[in-house]
Amino acid sequence: MPPAGKLSQEKNWLEMRKLFRFFGKLIASILVLVFIISTLTSIFLLALNSQLFSPDFYLDVFDEVEFFDQLPEIAATQIKYAMGYNPCLEDPSMCEGDEPQDEESQDTESSQGGPPSYFQALSDKDWELLLEGLLPPEWLEDQVLAVTGGLFDSIDQGQGEISIKISLLDLKERLGGETGVEAIAHLLDAQPECSKDDLLNMTRILQGKEEAGGDFLNCRPPDDFIHNFTPQLEVLLRRSLRDVPGEIDLGKGIFGEASSSEGPTIELFDSEIPSLALIKWIRWAINMSPLVCLLLLLVIAFFGVFSFKELGRWWGYPLAISGLMGLGISLLAGPAVDFFTSSFLKNREFTGFSPVLIDTGSDLVVEIIRLLFLQVRNNSLIVIGMGLAVIITAAVLSFEATHQERDSTRGR
Repeated sequence: MPPAGKLSQEKNWLEMRKLFRFFGKLIASILVLVFIISTLTSIFLLALNSQLFSPDFYLDVFDEVEFFDQLPEIAATQIKYAMGYNPCLEDPSMCEGDEPQDEESQDTESSQGGPPSYFQALSDKDWELLLEGLLPPEWLEDQVLAVTGGLFDSIDQGQGEISIKISLLDLKERLGGETGVEAIAHLLDAQPECSKDDLLNMTRILQGKEEAGGDFLNCRPPDDFIHNFTPQLEVLLRRSLRDVPGEIDLGKGIFGEASSSEGPTIELFDSEIPSLALIKWIRWAINMSPLVCLLLLLVIAFFGVFSFKELGRWWGYPLAISGLMGLGISLLAGPAVDFFTSSFLKNREFTGFSPVLIDTGSDLVVEIIRLLFLQVRNNSLIVIGMGLAVIITAAVLSFEATHQERDSTRGR
């Protein structure tokens, strides 16, 4: 029979052990809540990081809504809408204090600003056909790839020049050739018929004897006129495009000269921090977020796991719950976005924007959110699978441990 002092020590040890386990599981329970929130946040951040910084993501969005094919129609309706838009009709308070203008002053103002008068004669369909020739979908797709690729390459490097460039070489070549002549011919078809003086003036311009003025395209010549003067029109177009640059650097236009040195900066904590370096660091932190979740699991195991059976409870279930929450949010996001766009965006009037542009913009927003939450759903399914794998593995190991313990007990 063991001495009383030894029994007292064992009893104290058991009580201390129970107390440590209680506080350990209490800490583990709190950490489980932190883990679920962290894992759910990581699921969304990884989806945003993998999609929003990929050029292919934006191409997929544009392809799904057929944006490049619809762009001529969108641009045509917006141009025509903007040319006929009068904010004073919608909100007279915007024009309070303006003196009424007579017809002569209005004509003078329209001649000094805004589009030339021959553009006013074009219908929506005319604009659409004109832009289809000038902005083919293939060229637009190449420019989107170039812009997004250059931007994300600059972000990946984290420093230096922000390269957001659009090449105009193909566009200049097309405008200076047959496509440009066809565009002018289509533009002229919408104008009133030319008089003899107009034809004489147009001929002198095409022969290089006079400079082309703003009234060059104000009338429609006979059908064979454009055909006979096609070479001269191409020369005139190429001469007009001579001062157009071969590419446009949107980086310098948006960020100024800072984009060509160390890149733009953000003032943070009374210090200038390069924007690209900050974005790169944030992306790195997002990619490292699963390691934080893994570290939390290890700490949870230290405080709360004392058997294989508990491993499934403290690891498997939190993983599965985090994944199920992400999956539920991703499934509910689609109907919620559809309701929001149909209620607040589509079939609504916004100052200065045509309904076609608003509807297309709404479709783009819906598609971007849909693809983002599709990636959230995929990430959530992976986490759910990991949780189920841990639960099943823990159950199998617990069963084998119990079976071995029973065998050893029988052997005694």
